[in-house]
Amino acid sequence: SHSGNTVTWYVGLITPMKQFIAIEQGISTSDTWFGSLLGTAQATGHVTIDGVRWTVYDQRTVDGVGNFPYSLAATIGTSHLVLHGSASDAEFRVLATAVATSVSKGK
Repeated sequence: SHSGNTVTWYVGLITPMKQFIAIEQGISTSDTWFGSLLGTAQATGHVTIDGVRWTVYDQRTVDGVGNFPYSLAATIGTSHLVLHGSASDAEFRVLATAVATSVSKGK
């Protein structure tokens, strides 16, 4: 979608292990954009994947979190990125590497 100078997009993927991960990217979005996607999720740590530092929101042990029990959020250049879904850490790492490489090359 497009609103003023803000551009956002969403892609939902089914992983090889038949789990779900969504990619959400906001370009020139405000800092409140992360909150609008992550809701009440609390950060549970950080992980660096291929040189990009992601904030981790691991709610896998929380009831009622729907399709997004695990999320990674990062800012790369002017892009805010959230990856979230039900996949394993390993599948999130693969996608995070691919997304970060793609966004970095697109600068």
